[in-house]
Amino acid sequence: MLCIAEKAVNVKGMSACLIGFIKAGISEKEIIKKLEENLEKEHLISVLSRMYINYLADSVEDKSYLMKEVQEAYYISQRSGIVAQFLLLVHPYVRKYAGISQITFLYDSYRGVYEDCWPRGLLPNMKDTLIKSKVLSSKEVSILEQLDRLINMQEELDSMEVRKLYEDFFEGKDPLDDMFLWLSGFSPPYLEDAGFVVNTNFE
Repeated sequence: MLCIAEKAVNVKGMSACLIGFIKAGISEKEIIKKLEENLEKEHLISVLSRMYINYLADSVEDKSYLMKEVQEAYYISQRSGIVAQFLLLVHPYVRKYAGISQITFLYDSYRGVYEDCWPRGLLPNMKDTLIKSKVLSSKEVSILEQLDRLINMQEELDSMEVRKLYEDFFEGKDPLDDMFLWLSGFSPPYLEDAGFVVNTNFE
């Protein structure tokens, strides 16, 4: 815990260490209590969000305000990652400049996404979970399935069919706003269901 308090390990390392504690029999409640004593809230949420789906989603305290924030952080992490890979394939400028930009993607370039047959690897195992948790809507999953079909048919990524998928997915919204919906003043469905309502009055 001293290493965590002194930030001697990164967030990924902290999460792996804490998962080891859970597997060793230490309760989630005790771990969260110790973290709250040693970490600033923003750092705490970042660490716990990496553990959320497998170790904390059904834990004690999961109805607390803290765990709602952890859940929110986990969902935005998942959604932003999916949208980022989608953009690598369907947005011509992202596709062209991703390799030289300082924006970090899961893949170095669109070729990695294409050759890895994304989103084929995502959907079969995660489709129902993504819809149930409302990280993606049924319509958005359907669009990803259509993209997968076009890739399998070796459709050109500059084609009108691919462009239409982009338009259908974002429906006129800015992609960054779509990744971080509540920052643009629009509550994503899963936050509304959890009782979070964005205040759009910033005056």
